Amino acid sequence: MIELAKTVLVVEDDRDVREIAVTVLETEGYRVLEAANAEEALRLLAARPELRVDVLFTDVVMPGRLDGIDLASEARRFRPHMLVLYATGFANLVREHDDNELHGPVLRKPYRPGELRSAILDLIDEVN
Repeated sequence: MIELAKTVLVVEDDRDVREIAVTVLETEGYRVLEAANAEEALRLLAARPELRVDVLFTDVVMPGRLDGIDLASEARRFRPHMLVLYATGFANLVREHDDNELHGPVLRKPYRPGELRSAILDLIDEVN
């Protein structure tokens, strides 16, 4: 049986950072969707309930009413089995949240392409 490529939804408000993440993940063979903020990501998930998304890779700090932690909580209502990887350059903001609010590991910015590849692979391997 041929396994379909895993799908990663990248949510990052900085276009340059988002494009780098998308390029790294596509190069690794992932199917990649992207959104510039939490609201855009939720609209995508709500509008396409049939769309399989294996991993949500989201920045923690973004403009708008929802941060990445709120996004992950909301998105998992649509996709309860979706894995989550957070990225942030503000470690103290992640620590302000209760660990029960976090749905996955945190990748510290700035990260190298290899660190992103490893973090996604480790996350997927944990559940397989």
